[in-house]
Amino acid sequence: MKKFENFVIVTDLDGTFFGKKGRIVPENIEKLKYFVENGGSFTIATGRIITQVVDKIPQLCDIAKLPIITANGSLLYDAQSDRVLSNYPVPYELLCELSAFVHSYSATAGLRAGSERYYLVTDRDMMSPGISRDLSSGRIKKQMPIAEWRDECVYKVAVREELDSIEELRARIKEKFGDRLEITTSSSTLIEILAKGRTKAVMINEMLSSHFEGKRPKLFACGDYDNDIEMLSIADVAVCPSNASESVKEICDLCLCHHDDGLIAALIDEMDKGKFCE
Repeated sequence: MKKFENFVIVTDLDGTFFGKKGRIVPENIEKLKYFVENGGSFTIATGRIITQVVDKIPQLCDIAKLPIITANGSLLYDAQSDRVLSNYPVPYELLCELSAFVHSYSATAGLRAGSERYYLVTDRDMMSPGISRDLSSGRIKKQMPIAEWRDECVYKVAVREELDSIEELRARIKEKFGDRLEITTSSSTLIEILAKGRTKAVMINEMLSSHFEGKRPKLFACGDYDNDIEMLSIADVAVCPSNASESVKEICDLCLCHHDDGLIAALIDEMDKGKFCE
């Protein structure tokens, strides 16, 4: 039996796997290749869309042998075959209602709707400073009226608002849509909205059940923010970087280095010491 044969690492990307400004940390890639060669399984659970993962990580097929989780648990994608395995879109009628609600809140509030490989955005949304910054690259966006979104599948909606108003907006969205949509946050200025019941944790459990027959492997989950808490809570070993939010640090078994210094490499170094083999 290989050293890491019964181990699975699942990691968030921003603030966890990626370094500052979204850079690839070479130590993480090097250690993950070693981890996979020695029987370990690695995958990603992120709020990003497929394009943003595939384009950003050229070594993805070398390190992620398991399907990756995108849109915070709404879409499961196999990088090896370039195929979507399961997906849970936000109903179009709810998407329209949410869009109208956000637009009525303030002139600076806006949203971007993530499909498999690009973001849908209206002219009105591009007036939001946060949304226009997010989608400064035209390659991953389709700008068109919401009436034309009916034939598109949206898996995650990201809402931006100014810092002094976003908590109030989040509370109002939760009050109006909380019984019909899943609402979380991945930064101080970003509200994320999914189909009801979809989370990273739910998709991880579904993925593990379908890919590991019999004994469930030992799960190491790595995250840094509120939208990672449920995923961390189902892990055998919950891991966070030193830059994680206090609420995340409180529930983690290991708090290792800053994300810019190679959190995943540091975790594999801990595994190499044999302390998780019991």
